[in-house]
Amino acid sequence: MFRWEIEVLEYNTYGDKIVKRTPMSVLAPTKTGVTEKVRAAFEAKYDGFRKFWSHGWTLISVSEPMSGSTDPSADHEDGSAS
Repeated sequence: MFRWEIEVLEYNTYGDKIVKRTPMSVLAPTKTGVTEKVRAAFEAKYDGFRKFWSHGWTLISVSEPMSGSTDPSADHEDGSAS
């Protein structure tokens, strides 16, 4: 697991302007895991007509995992390997 310090971006109806920025810390194994957690936490919606998500994120920093961790919760949650 990595600790991702991110800024969540909420877009307007048309997806061309950021209307809100929210700092957030996420524990996830991959960028895909971060994206899934952000979408779930903010109940992000996909606009199939305009082809964009209502929320996205940008990276502030990422911390390396602690070496020698035996915590079973550190296993991949989503099965991704990216």
